[in-house]
Amino acid sequence: MSVWAEALVSIEWCADYQVPAFTGMTGGVLGLRNRRLLPSYPVAIQSEGEAPMSSLKFVALDEEDLAVISTHLQDATVKVADVMWRPQEKRLVIAVDRFDWVSAECGTRPEFRRCRAALRFERVAACKCKSVNPAGKDAVLNLLAVEFEPTDSPAGVVKLLFSGGGVLRLEVECLEAELADLGPTWSVDRRPAHIGDFPDARG
Repeated sequence: MSVWAEALVSIEWCADYQVPAFTGMTGGVLGLRNRRLLPSYPVAIQSEGEAPMSSLKFVALDEEDLAVISTHLQDATVKVADVMWRPQEKRLVIAVDRFDWVSAECGTRPEFRRCRAALRFERVAACKCKSVNPAGKDAVLNLLAVEFEPTDSPAGVVKLLFSGGGVLRLEVECLEAELADLGPTWSVDRRPAHIGDFPDARG
């Protein structure tokens, strides 16, 4: 059983936004790398019975960096139980099933696949959610975009936007985020489509 499945999740509520006190095991927490080394070069990985897929690793320290991560995370699926908020460490870790847009948009031989990945935010002062039920641990959310709104620089607000109007809102002291593929990969039947819910970042 993965560390994500073993995580124990407890929930607290507040008024308009709900405050999810996600606590539990986070396993091997990803370490931020020096920005001059990014983006890292893709490394081919392969799960049993699956074709090779490039492994992504990105760090975001500003809005432009986060936009790159957001593009790769469009239409990732997130299980509520896989959102881990560690307030004492000011850290939020989310396990996602990322859709591989690079393979899907290959002109010669497109392939539709997903990959297990981790999205981590550091220096998180507060974590709230709206139109998402933190108690519904088995619910699966569809991530549309990740945005950053500066407030008192370098502080700001990170918003994870989900289908149906769900929002996860992070108040951060500064922007420090990382996306890293964990594997495995698997094939899926179709490419995600958007009908009036949120524009496709790829046109």
